[in-house]
Amino acid sequence: MDKIKKYCNYIGIVGCLLLLLGNFFTFVTVKASVLGISQSEAVKFVDGDGAFVIVAAIVAAVFIFMKKGKWNYAPAIISAAVAIYDVADAKDVASSVGSLAKVDISYGIGFFMIMLGAIAVAAYAFLYKNDDPEILPLTKEAISKKK
Repeated sequence: MDKIKKYCNYIGIVGCLLLLLGNFFTFVTVKASVLGISQSEAVKFVDGDGAFVIVAAIVAAVFIFMKKGKWNYAPAIISAAVAIYDVADAKDVASSVGSLAKVDISYGIGFFMIMLGAIAVAAYAFLYKNDDPEILPLTKEAISKKK
């Protein structure tokens, strides 16, 4: 646990990057079949509620550089909640259309990136202690002050 705690700043930054990048990859793939004609559509999260996750990722990164560790629970929870809500909403729409067509929804790499990013940002918030000398700093100024 101490080795992981040492790198918690970097875990948080990687989580923010995953939150940002996950918006530009396939979030869900919707496959619909009506009267034997199939159509598949890959949806990116940035086309919908991805703006909330992008803002949450930026806010989380700012909190990391401001050394406000516990504040990062909010962006992590918001990102995960928005992603889960959108998948649940897509499944709900698919089930309502189900009487007219066969609709299948599968998760894309973007969904998993956003969820892993939210987990990493929450892990940072859990591991970070402001007065812990073991935690590696992010900036060169902080490194020179530490010595």
